[in-house]
Amino acid sequence: MGAKDYALGHAEDELVRLGTQADVIDPMLRRTLLEAGISPGMRILDIGCGPGYVSTLLADMIGPDGEIVGVDISATALETARMRVDQLGLKNVRFELGDPGNMTFDRPFDAVVGRYILMFLPDPAAMLRAVAGHLRPGGVLAFHEVSWPGARSFPAAPLFDSCCHWLATTVEHLKADPQMGMKLPATFAAAGLPCPTMRIEQQIGGGETAFKTVQLIVDLIRTQLDSAVASGVATEDEIGIETLMDRVIREIVEKGSTVAGRGEVGAWATLAR
Repeated sequence: MGAKDYALGHAEDELVRLGTQADVIDPMLRRTLLEAGISPGMRILDIGCGPGYVSTLLADMIGPDGEIVGVDISATALETARMRVDQLGLKNVRFELGDPGNMTFDRPFDAVVGRYILMFLPDPAAMLRAVAGHLRPGGVLAFHEVSWPGARSFPAAPLFDSCCHWLATTVEHLKADPQMGMKLPATFAAAGLPCPTMRIEQQIGGGETAFKTVQLIVDLIRTQLDSAVASGVATEDEIGIETLMDRVIREIVEKGSTVAGRGEVGAWATLAR
């Protein structure tokens, strides 16, 4: 991995978007982590931690007797992460710059966690295999990835559906995998790991209650706008980013549609003792 490998970049707007995303997705990830066995006192490695939203969620779950080490390839993202941790007064969270697959640590971890990481890697199984080496016997690997084909509307809301298509197609043009969530069992197997237990959730709403579902999608389109246009996925006029949110919500209300965002897939496995 290198700093360029995160296809969405680490510009200020993207770091803000990640915060908005965390507000919606964190409860889903928390449920996955609880089922995976994340508990107070654990020492956890958060790979691809970015600005630290997963790290601070983990810190809340493991309490003051545990420890979180967040790793990322972006110094800019880690600056934001350290600032957030300082503001929250967390003393048991620290961050390191580097590729977790090639790093060494002073002692093993109880768990390795990652959110929206494997989809951006050319060889996700190799990363899983490498970071599993940082675990103690009986340690847990827990990952959260997306499945874009699950996004849909009923009755059909064409503009919402177009937004989902634009995003999934742009992700593919960026050499990322919009179906990584559904590939997690095969990826764990390719890494020589136990078959994971899994769960899936979706952000869903109808009428004006669809706001959060639409906001996640429109914010991501804003981040990927240049790539979508450059790849020929859609034109700037087709997208109309400045009015897109209002137009999608209006369409959903007028058609009485229910809309579901991408699938949020969690998978976890425990190593042999």
